[in-house]
Amino acid sequence: MNKTISRYIRQNIKYPLLVEDVPASDLGMIIVIPCYNEPDVVSAVKSIYQSNRPPCSVEVLVIINGSDADPESVEIQNKKSYNDLHELQDLPDWFSLYVIMNNNFSDKKAGVGLARKIGMDDAVRRFVHEEKYDGLIVCYDADSNCDDNYLIELANVFQNPKVTSVGINYEHPIEGDEYSDEIYNYITQYELHLRYFIQMQKMIELPYAYHTVGSSMACKVDAYCAVGGMNQRKAGEDFYFLHKLIKFGGHEELNTTRVIPSPRISDRVPFGTGKAVGDLQASDSGMYKTYNPKSFLALEKLVKDLPATFERGSFSEDLPEPVLEYLNSIDGDRNLKMIKGNTTDYPSFQKRFWHWFDAFQLMKYLHFVRGRWYEDIEVKEIPWTYSKIENPDVKEMLEYFRSLYLEK
Repeated sequence: MNKTISRYIRQNIKYPLLVEDVPASDLGMIIVIPCYNEPDVVSAVKSIYQSNRPPCSVEVLVIINGSDADPESVEIQNKKSYNDLHELQDLPDWFSLYVIMNNNFSDKKAGVGLARKIGMDDAVRRFVHEEKYDGLIVCYDADSNCDDNYLIELANVFQNPKVTSVGINYEHPIEGDEYSDEIYNYITQYELHLRYFIQMQKMIELPYAYHTVGSSMACKVDAYCAVGGMNQRKAGEDFYFLHKLIKFGGHEELNTTRVIPSPRISDRVPFGTGKAVGDLQASDSGMYKTYNPKSFLALEKLVKDLPATFERGSFSEDLPEPVLEYLNSIDGDRNLKMIKGNTTDYPSFQKRFWHWFDAFQLMKYLHFVRGRWYEDIEVKEIPWTYSKIENPDVKEMLEYFRSLYLEK
């Protein structure tokens, strides 16, 4: 066992071992599913083991979790999920299912981040038992489904030894009979916002323009331990976790398969898909608002000026006023001098700069400039200077952005 994994287990894993069964000798991936007040986690698990068999054994670890402050209805649903999962029969011989239930976490700690962490930490110990330090730890959600080639493509992408983590292509259902037309419209808008947000980053050539969706991510054991593992945030745990992995290096997009998250309304977390759909339903306009493209275009000038910034050792006074004011608010000049003082060439300067002005800084910048300089726009107003579609509706817009993701 390398020192990084050993140190992580010693310093970061605080909960007792969940699964004591000896792992299969060919265990290759462990899929962790947090489950809180979920009406149909059985379908999520079935979607995994009914997909095509991968070249390794697979374990699914469902962490049914609740807090001491939950209403009785949540505890009842959690117990039902536990019983329903234990009634599953005729599982394939390459697939193992483990279900852990704890309804008594403190309200302060309980949440999706803690549930993911407990399961993923247990996955570390199971892989270490078999000395498989490159085993795959996969995140999934209790209301998701997947394509038939999901497991095979996950196994395939990590055959490249340079790949340490992936974000998996996701597509919410945007039509059908399971939900109302209203819900399909709202989830279309929200996914459009997510994809537009990433595409604008790609357009201005930011180096961390990757989707961060909790049901659609995976990494190797050694990478998981190297970045400090999963956090315990009640929401946004996926964003923080994946961006640590992106900085670690070896992150890729897996776009040869799909995870299909649910579009249903949910109050499980304070923000995210379920909350966004619920807010749209309660709003007067029924139209999701997203970042103004001008905020990205202003930042593009900083990106393009970075080589000259390295040469000067200072930011250009010709940068747009919102960008200059934001840099001033985060002590940009002092940070730039520190970065410059610790690098001798442009590649190392560039790497250090984007480690400082990272995805978290981007979010802070966007919130800093919204309203004061750049008003949010409705998703139907997203500019189409790079699209050939005339007067598209939001569904056509989303399909276009999905196609951009599939382009390498």
